[in-house]
Amino acid sequence: MRSGPALHVFALFLAFQACANAMDSEPLKDPDPTTRRKAIRSQVEAGHKLPLETVQGLLADLDADVRAEAVYYCDTLRVRQAVPSLEPLLKDPDARIRRGVAGALGNLGSRGSCKAISPLLEDKDPEVRSAAVWALGMLRDTASTGAITVLLKDKDPKVRRMTAHKC
Repeated sequence: MRSGPALHVFALFLAFQACANAMDSEPLKDPDPTTRRKAIRSQVEAGHKLPLETVQGLLADLDADVRAEAVYYCDTLRVRQAVPSLEPLLKDPDARIRRGVAGALGNLGSRGSCKAISPLLEDKDPEVRSAAVWALGMLRDTASTGAITVLLKDKDPKVRRMTAHKC
């Protein structure tokens, strides 16, 4: 067994890392949603990968702003393991979250999510419809081509432009 100064320095380093990680995760559990949201943003800015269980908990948060920030985290840091936790949020009552999740799934290259994204082509929110078109275009989903083409006649000009661009 090795001992000596190098081993002691390494042990101190590991202890410091464990302490720093614990301090980083504490604000993510704060009762104040603003604190949790800001903590997620700081994790994104630091490029810090969180444990999947932590990400899943944040995606299921009761506060919509926290969920939206958690979706942004998954998208920006390319957390592909979170795809199964992202897909249910395509039915979130908050349009910002549905839009963000569609974009994240498109960016993550989650081709298995095409079937879950497709119903958003009929969403009441035009930004969500546009995000769905964009995501399915990114995923090159040929099965949705017919449904996407219908949106060339959407009442919203942004949806029509996105559809024309992705068709």
